[in-house]
Amino acid sequence: MGITTARRTWTVERNGRTYRVEMEDEYFFGRRVVRVNGNVVYSGRTILSDHSGAYQFDLGGEPAFLKISTNGFRYYYDLVTQPSGSELRKVPNARELAQHPPSLATSAVSVLVALAIAATLVFLADGRLWREPAVAFAGVPLDATVTRATITDRDARHIEYRFQVGPLSFGHGGYISKERYERALSLGIVPIRYLAIAPEVSALTAEPGDLIFDTLFGIFLAAYAGWYLWGAAQAFGDYRVWKRLSTTGIDTVGRVTGVRTLRNQYMVAVGCIFEYTYQADSGELRGRSGSFALNAPMYYPVGSAVRIRYDPDRPADSILLTPSA
Repeated sequence: MGITTARRTWTVERNGRTYRVEMEDEYFFGRRVVRVNGNVVYSGRTILSDHSGAYQFDLGGEPAFLKISTNGFRYYYDLVTQPSGSELRKVPNARELAQHPPSLATSAVSVLVALAIAATLVFLADGRLWREPAVAFAGVPLDATVTRATITDRDARHIEYRFQVGPLSFGHGGYISKERYERALSLGIVPIRYLAIAPEVSALTAEPGDLIFDTLFGIFLAAYAGWYLWGAAQAFGDYRVWKRLSTTGIDTVGRVTGVRTLRNQYMVAVGCIFEYTYQADSGELRGRSGSFALNAPMYYPVGSAVRIRYDPDRPADSILLTPSA
């Protein structure tokens, strides 16, 4: 574990006392531990992702932060202490305090990605990912007539077939194993399945291994597309709330309760959002901010007071107010 674990030690004077701060950070499995005078005051884990961020812990009754940054090749570790949150905010870093509100562009991009994934599911290999599972679970078995058999340059076998349902004739095709290909050529027929309610949807009878793969991969793509659509709906809802509360609402004071790291598709840390609580007529409610730079938690530590604006008609709708809001 030694060669994959970074270790740092700092000695800090605070309120007349000396503290020894030790840090361990595992590169690959992402386990982070901070100890003060031998006692664990913070532990976390980031598996196979960028570790960058500002991680808060208690140092002598006041917040301190393990700041991790990277240049893409190695991590850098700094211990950040502060006299108090109020004193620090007298000279804020404008870039680190800038809050990026939800945008329609984020929602639009998520929708486009979801549509691209859905198109892959529907059209990849002529719809094999959804055709084979659909006809396997709800289809009618039938022997279809082989109309064409070809071998591609990559030695793959492809069969085209036609079958009759009542007065109508339907056709389709698909790739098949070498053994089934030879059997289909010798008999002139090939086993298929089709949907009785939509005979144009048919497929060669799938082998168990292929069927399992197609089903699982299809479910994965469908879930991935659904996740992006859910994200798009959430971003659009956040945008509407932000636009409404940017000009009207009731201002109050809330408390930061947590920080969540934002990552891009390559699992690189690109920012963070704050989670907070606030009081309305209906009781204590929770909300989340727009996106901030990774170092923003050092200016708004967990437990600090923040300005919140909420909609009196919809108290659960709120935004965090900052100098840039």
